[in-house]
Amino acid sequence: MSLVIEHLSKLFSMSSNTKAIQALASAATVSAAPVGAKLFASGDVCENFVIVASGEARVQLSTKTGRDMTLFRLLPGQSCALTTSCLLSESPYYAEGVAETDLELITIPSSAFREALQASPDMMRFLLSDYAGRIAEMTALVDRLTSRDLSAELAEFLLSRADHSGMISLSHKSIADELGTAREVVSRKLKDWEKQAWVQLHRGVLKVLNREALGRLSR
Repeated sequence: MSLVIEHLSKLFSMSSNTKAIQALASAATVSAAPVGAKLFASGDVCENFVIVASGEARVQLSTKTGRDMTLFRLLPGQSCALTTSCLLSESPYYAEGVAETDLELITIPSSAFREALQASPDMMRFLLSDYAGRIAEMTALVDRLTSRDLSAELAEFLLSRADHSGMISLSHKSIADELGTAREVVSRKLKDWEKQAWVQLHRGVLKVLNREALGRLSR
């Protein structure tokens, strides 16, 4: 119970003693989801408000061509803006949520969530602000996709994901999904860069060899 109250209090920037926080905590349950688990799918009815207590998840959109495009990620202490939107509008999900690591989730039934919002204007203001932030991220994503330099995006992505030794444990498909493009496009660029000794490719992993070259490309 104390863990739930702590997460709720931090999420909404409200005192743990407020009635709204106490009401949500009393209705909440804690559950686990293994890595790879589907948290919700497009078309599902949204029945709960969910907070990620630990672990990481992603929300993605499947295109008509069968590709998955990452919309945003959920980190510990965060709630899903898409879930909030679906709860408030009483509409089904239009994307899917997937556990990228083992997750611990705090789940609150929609009825208790709506009652708390009605009783707390501060809580409603926070959710609207959080939702506005996600909309801004989505707008930036659309802008990036419509006026993109994929070579620069890929270079920037590789530099951001490489560890101290330059290793990145991601398949070409996973990278393509992150960037919202086709696996073949990513593979072709990576093979070109391998010929220039910028990267080294292996099954399921790759190594950045020339950070300076990729850095120039990403600017």
